[in-house]
Amino acid sequence: MAQQLDFKPRAFNPLDEVRRKLEVGTLEHTTAVLNGYRLLQTADDHGVLDLLRGMIVAGDVATAKVASFAATPNGIRTARNLLALGKVVGAIDPDLLHKAVADATTSVEAERAAHRDRPPTFLATVRRIFSPDAVRGLSLVITLLSSVGRTIRNAE
Repeated sequence: MAQQLDFKPRAFNPLDEVRRKLEVGTLEHTTAVLNGYRLLQTADDHGVLDLLRGMIVAGDVATAKVASFAATPNGIRTARNLLALGKVVGAIDPDLLHKAVADATTSVEAERAAHRDRPPTFLATVRRIFSPDAVRGLSLVITLLSSVGRTIRNAE
């Protein structure tokens, strides 16, 4: 015949379990916690926390304004235009754009340094207009303008 076992479940205290997990977690994640504190301090030093606090406080007002604007015809057009521009920007090769921006920055700095005392002469500027790179750039701009003009003509 089977004998009955004396089983009395231990009283479960959720606070004890939380304390145990906190002690174990603190030991396991000390580096992450310290890095988190450093990140918070850096954010506070640079005013990021104040900015976030202000955004949260003003969130209701900002959300209401954005929602009221989005419901207008201008808001709808703005959203559609941003999506279209996003497609255009997304189609540009990032490496090509990065190289073009870096080259333009270098060229502007060199131009500023070369003509710090006197501006370039008119003849020097006209000569540069006919350089192969300038003509290539102008051709691209003219192609873009032609495309916009054709679109406007077809829309009428």
